[in-house]
Amino acid sequence: QFQARLDGVVALDPLLFTAITRITGPFSIRGWSVAIDEFNARRILLAKLYRHFDGQHKRQNRYLERLAVAAMNRLENMSPAELVSVMSWGVPRQHLRFFMREEDEQRVLRQVGAAGFTGGPANAQLIYDNEWSGSKISFFIKRRITILANVMLSGDVRVKTSITLKNEVGARAVNSNAVRPVDRNLAPGTSDMTLHLLLPTRAQAIQVVGGSHSVASHRAIEKRHPMMWIPVTLARGETRTVFVSYTIPQRPQPERGLDF
Repeated sequence: QFQARLDGVVALDPLLFTAITRITGPFSIRGWSVAIDEFNARRILLAKLYRHFDGQHKRQNRYLERLAVAAMNRLENMSPAELVSVMSWGVPRQHLRFFMREEDEQRVLRQVGAAGFTGGPANAQLIYDNEWSGSKISFFIKRRITILANVMLSGDVRVKTSITLKNEVGARAVNSNAVRPVDRNLAPGTSDMTLHLLLPTRAQAIQVVGGSHSVASHRAIEKRHPMMWIPVTLARGETRTVFVSYTIPQRPQPERGLDF
């Protein structure tokens, strides 16, 4: 996408601005006259920003791009003591994560708990979702995940994961600017998401079922992990459950000669 070799990635969320502005002072970014400081960063970046740029998504994205660049510039120009102060607040709370291409550098980040996910254990399973309606309705989606793993007599492990999603947006919030979908074809309070799963590297015989019928899913490979994403639309008050099952086969035992 960038037509360049990236040395690394820094991931930060809106709450990190609380720590940054505490040290460096407020942000004043072109595109909106409001100043972001340690006292209002949470409220502005998680709520007021979406009301201010309601229906102006290109302007909103340009503003956020300038804000991200300004944040990176401040992080790069901090003294060691200031950077440690920000990291000591942001890293344990998972508001700041790093990924470096060079393994020696990434190893140091893992030692201090600041490394982003880069593949993890072979038997890892990750579940997350992306909201495509352009709203913040994900805040009102209640998620319940149950994972059952059965060890078979053959040594294979059969894993079944159930993911229940319930849209609990209330009457008061359904018409708010933050929850209103950008897609005018969607009814107010509707969630239009994709459910993503990253499965263990040796997962086989993968099945996806919703209720009593198969569910459309898209599949790919991410660092040897099977990955899938499933479109899910949830009207206000609706509940849906998706079941994902797969088998992790027993590792083949190496052949051994007879001992005399």
